Amino acid sequence: FGGYVVNELGKHGHNMVVATRGDDVSWRHLKPYADYGKMVPSYVSIKDEKSIRDTIRGADTVINLMGKHYETKHYFPTLINCSFEDVHINGAELVARVAREEDVKHLVHVSSAYAKQDSQSRWARTKAVGEERVNKQFPGAVIVRPNTVY
Repeated sequence: FGGYVVNELGKHGHNMVVATRGDDVSWRHLKPYADYGKMVPSYVSIKDEKSIRDTIRGADTVINLMGKHYETKHYFPTLINCSFEDVHINGAELVARVAREEDVKHLVHVSSAYAKQDSQSRWARTKAVGEERVNKQFPGAVIVRPNTVY
C-alpha cells in the first residue's frame, strides 16, 4: 500500500521522508517512484518517541500507514516483539500526538474497513481503538478505512 502512496506523491514531485522499521531492503524498492533526492528514509521504532519525532519534524503532512496483519514474535516464542496493541493503538497514538506537537497541518491515518470496537477479531478491535486515540490526539485527522490491502 505504501508503494502506491509514494508513487502518487512522487509523480507530483513531493519531498518525502519514508519511515521504515526495517533496513534498506524494506524501502529501497520505492526509490524509482520519486526523483533523485525527493525521498529520504528514516529508521524508526514505534517504541521510540525520539525516532518518530525526528521523522515528523518539519513535515506539513503525515500519512500514517503503520499496521500489522500478524504479531512479530521474539526469539523466544512466548514473547511478542511487536503486538497489535503496540502498532495499531500505541504507535498510532504516538504518531498523532507527535504530529500535533510538531505543528503538522494534516494527518492521514490509514486504518481498516473492518475496524470495530465490538469485533470478535482482536486485530480489528485494536484498529478501532487506534482510530479513537488518533482522533483524540489530533482532532481533524483524516481516517482512511480501506478494505483489506496486501
